[in-house]
Amino acid sequence: MVARNGDWCIAPFQCDSCWFLNIHDRRPREGSFADKLELMFIRRVSLDMFWSRESSTVLGTTSRLKGIIKGSTTKGRPVPLEPFPPWPLEDSVGMGIALLMLEKSIEPGKNSADYKQFDSCRPLRSAASNVFAASSLGASKPLVLKSTKGEVLHLFQGAMQSVLMERFALGMKIRMPVLSNRNKPLMGAVVRVVLDFMEREWSHPDTGVERKRLLAMCGGYIVTTYGYSLRGNEGFWVDASCT
Repeated sequence: MVARNGDWCIAPFQCDSCWFLNIHDRRPREGSFADKLELMFIRRVSLDMFWSRESSTVLGTTSRLKGIIKGSTTKGRPVPLEPFPPWPLEDSVGMGIALLMLEKSIEPGKNSADYKQFDSCRPLRSAASNVFAASSLGASKPLVLKSTKGEVLHLFQGAMQSVLMERFALGMKIRMPVLSNRNKPLMGAVVRVVLDFMEREWSHPDTGVERKRLLAMCGGYIVTTYGYSLRGNEGFWVDASCT
C-alpha cells in the first residue's frame, strides 16, 4: 500500500519527520533504531488514513481540484481553496494514540501469534476519549442534545474525534484481517454413527416410551440441522410444516 496522487489534498497529512518533531520536540536521531521504527509507524498511520477513502474518490476529487485551479488561473482569479498553514508544534489530533494502537497490533494475539486484531487495539482510543470527557475542558465545553423523552447526548470535540483519528481508525480496520476460531463441522460419517447408536438404543426392548420419544426427537433434530447445514440454535427456527 502506497499513497495515491491527491491523497494529501483530502486528508490531514504531515510528513513523518515533522510528526516526530511535534511529538518529541526534536528531530529523529541518525542511526537510532527506535526513532526509525517510530517513523515507520507514523508512515503507517498516514497510509491507513489515506486508504480509508476509495481510489475512485481520491481520483475524482483530484480531478475536480485540478479543474478549480485551471478555471481560476485562466480567468486571472485567485484559486478559491483553503490554504495549508503549518501544523502547530504539538499533537492535538491523536497521533500518539494512533501510534500506540499500531504498536499494540503487532503484539501476539489470541487467534494469531503475529498480531492482535483491530478490536483489541480500538479500546485505547475509547480510553483516551473517556479521559478527555472527564477533564475540565471536556466537561465544560460539550454541547448537549436532549430528546423529548429526556435522553441526553453529549457532543464534544477532542483529539480522539479528529479527522485524522477517524480516518486512521477506519483505514486500520479495513486493512487488518479478522480471524476467528470456528467450531469444527459435524461430518456425515459422525452423524451416521450417532444415529446408529440412537437407533440401537431405541430398538432395545428395555427402552421405555419416554426415552424412545426423546431419542426420536433428538434424531430428527440432528437430521434436520445437518441436512439444512444449520448451526445448532438455528434448528429451532425451522418451520416444521415446510419441511
